[in-house]
Amino acid sequence: YGPPWANMRGCRGMKRGMRGRGMMRGRRTRGHGIGPRKRMARLVRHKNVEDGTRMQAGTAFAKTWIVRNDSSQPWPDKAQLVYIGGDELTNESTRAQVVPPLEPGQECEVTLDPMLAPSLPGLYKGIYRFQDGSGQRFGQRLWCSILSE
Repeated sequence: YGPPWANMRGCRGMKRGMRGRGMMRGRRTRGHGIGPRKRMARLVRHKNVEDGTRMQAGTAFAKTWIVRNDSSQPWPDKAQLVYIGGDELTNESTRAQVVPPLEPGQECEVTLDPMLAPSLPGLYKGIYRFQDGSGQRFGQRLWCSILSE
């Protein structure tokens, strides 16, 4: 008898107050201040082409986001947005703006141009992320969602 967790393996013999804690004794785990914080790009707002914007099929457009460096370190040289999933709204002529190193707390606009509304009617959503010169991705996912008519 007793509480259901009293007979769980790994709990017997542990000091009071140790139950439920990670098994890495004496070490802090991710998110608790050990080591440098990872690079972060955070979406502040969509500057244009809000979610679900209606567009004529085949229309070329530019999409701009406002993002902030929410990390404690500057962004790397030659960071740019790359397509990572969802519906492909870009083509071979689309150029991602190369963003200069952004200092912690600074905001900037980043644009993909031209993007293209698909020829078939429907709701489309492309997903993008920042990538540095070595191919390492970082930050939140950014998206563009349109209704092609």
